[in-house]
Amino acid sequence: MHKKLLIQAFEKATEIQIKQGISTPSKSHLATILSDFILENSSESFGVRSLRNYYKTALGANENEDIELKSYVIKSLCEYLNYEDYSDFILKNNLKKKDDDGGMIILLPEGEVTRSNAKTNTKTFIIENKIILSICLFVIISIISINSFNQQRWMAWEGNRYTEVPFDSEKFKNGQLLPYNETLFKYFKKVNPDSIPFFNKDGSARVWYGKNIQGELEYFIALGRHPETRKTLKPITQYMIDKYVRTP
Repeated sequence: MHKKLLIQAFEKATEIQIKQGISTPSKSHLATILSDFILENSSESFGVRSLRNYYKTALGANENEDIELKSYVIKSLCEYLNYEDYSDFILKNNLKKKDDDGGMIILLPEGEVTRSNAKTNTKTFIIENKIILSICLFVIISIISINSFNQQRWMAWEGNRYTEVPFDSEKFKNGQLLPYNETLFKYFKKVNPDSIPFFNKDGSARVWYGKNIQGELEYFIALGRHPETRKTLKPITQYMIDKYVRTP
């Protein structure tokens, strides 16, 4: 079931890129978009290469094969696709899973389950109606993608924090426009390093740092990527404090 989730995420990213004028976005470009979203959504990194490899595996998997994604990746991809959670994704896609004796449990909207072993009839129906099913699937995916894109909220960095803004194709191409993320919107801010404590009581960092496009150090109160360079921020250390912040 994870493979369908990942494929849907790549399809949505592709639809958005096409609408922005990129007719044939590469898998690496799409994986970069999803990797950035996962980091900003969960504050945990999942690499571009890993996403690309999982996507390749998902496309080549047969009906009975699946891939296994980490929980924070699943949660982030569900949010990217505008599902409430993974259970909502399963329900809305009428997904099936095998039970212990090899039959099929079909998840119904009412929460009921029914068992079926009529695989032959199902395959026959699909083969006989392949063209019609393909057209219907394309139309459904197109409608879902268009609706999802129109409902997407966006934010951009302004001054010392993110602000919600309308979609701007130029900013999107330049990487200045991001999908709205409530955590980053509320808590990710640039700060004066002398204005707040550097560490929590347990010794963990409360401040992260990174260089802006001019090469100057800047400090933030949440983990993430630098809003200008998009490089991952580093946690503050006593060495950095002594050398760059509290210089004699």
